[in-house]
Amino acid sequence: MFGRIFWWRVGADHNVSRSDSRTVGLRIEGLEDRDCPAISIQIDYSFDDTNGFFNDPARRAILQQAANDVAARLDTNLPAIIPGGGNSWQPSFYDPETGALAVVPNLSVPANTIVIFAGARDHPGDVGAVGGYGGYNGVTGSTAWVDTIQSRGPGFGLWGGVLSVDTSTPGWYFGASAGGIGPTQVDFYSVAVHEIGHILGFGSAPQFTSLVSGGVFTGTTATAVYGSAVPVSGTAHWQEGITVGGQPVSMDVATQRGSRIPFSRLDYAGLKDIGWTVFPPVLEGWTSQTAPASLLVSAGSGSSLITVGNFPGYGVWKFTPAGGWQNIAAEASALAVAPNGVIALYSPGYLGSDGQHHVQRYTPGSGWVDLPASAPVNLLGVASDGTAVANMPGYGVYKYTTATGYTSIAAEATALAVDATGNIVISTPSTNPSINGTWRYSVTSNSWVRVSALPATLVAISSDLTVYASFGTNGVWRI
Repeated sequence: MFGRIFWWRVGADHNVSRSDSRTVGLRIEGLEDRDCPAISIQIDYSFDDTNGFFNDPARRAILQQAANDVAARLDTNLPAIIPGGGNSWQPSFYDPETGALAVVPNLSVPANTIVIFAGARDHPGDVGAVGGYGGYNGVTGSTAWVDTIQSRGPGFGLWGGVLSVDTSTPGWYFGASAGGIGPTQVDFYSVAVHEIGHILGFGSAPQFTSLVSGGVFTGTTATAVYGSAVPVSGTAHWQEGITVGGQPVSMDVATQRGSRIPFSRLDYAGLKDIGWTVFPPVLEGWTSQTAPASLLVSAGSGSSLITVGNFPGYGVWKFTPAGGWQNIAAEASALAVAPNGVIALYSPGYLGSDGQHHVQRYTPGSGWVDLPASAPVNLLGVASDGTAVANMPGYGVYKYTTATGYTSIAAEATALAVDATGNIVISTPSTNPSINGTWRYSVTSNSWVRVSALPATLVAISSDLTVYASFGTNGVWRI
């Protein structure tokens, strides 16, 4: 039997081991879909049945947005919790409407998911909301089952938790746009991301409090982002007024009226220090986009920008300023894009109508066509006119045009790039001195020139025939 529950409240925490027999019919509402999600947060409103604080769809929507935004950059090991076959447990938490201890026997939680029970009541003083991760008791079953419950998440048995909102706080703002917040209003989004931070272990998990000493938080990631150990208020918040890069942080003591404060780089750094995987890395000036990519190419600029990435487990996605991220194909092992939006890709899992593997090419206004390939492709380039250049391991580099099909143009390459006009640069390591090196092809002269006797590991080429090449430890060079 294992008993533990944590409930976050400013200045106080309560550890209890009692239980009750309340059985609840769950109504779990999933968050809106994310492009390439890492973890999912599900909001359960079954404990909001008396006050009905979240009956308003706008309130649910902004809570969804807050949870979505915080979770989009997080990952960790969250195996599914599926009771049955002698495995049972009782997740425990404080009812968000009454404050009484609640137990939901044998709650099922999907993999890579946490559940937040949301509700509201009148909290004393100026507390806008309280939140924290839940506990559990009555864990019985196999050793693997017990280990799943105890070690799920970043080390403190995270299945989810509770968020309880204050019903008497005047001036709540539930809008999606920060531009609509009045000077005396309390932005619900800002409060929600703060409490979700506590549910995820910020200021509540033992891994966090163990890094607080002498009035500062000593986690290495947060220290690097802030420039020194971070001053704290108590053991659960950054010191009030902390900023990073001139921007306020979410996880200080109070939320200011009239403003929206999203989860900041320093807040994510605190979560990383307690065991969460945070991506992309916490870097100055970077904006979170997606889950990790194995391939990423981009062309164009401004409103014509197009970025295409392969995301393991999710497929190939295209980003444009107008359309955002859109899934366009199955996972690919090679990608290329031209400034006018022509895309070429090779998906090992895709077979054409003839049952063979093909390079696929997308042309705006015309759609997808197959470019029949007789062998797998690991490197691709594409020009604006649709000319594709592919490296086929064991066979060499081939160029495809609609008029001629595939034509062999070079020995096998380890790096390849094509500019918008069809100029090519490749790297061809070889024991044959007449082939070894880095080579450039000019459309204008219709000829190859060896630009380096050394093969490069990465190459790029611009329309003026400038070549950029990385030569391992020798660095990146331009010619």
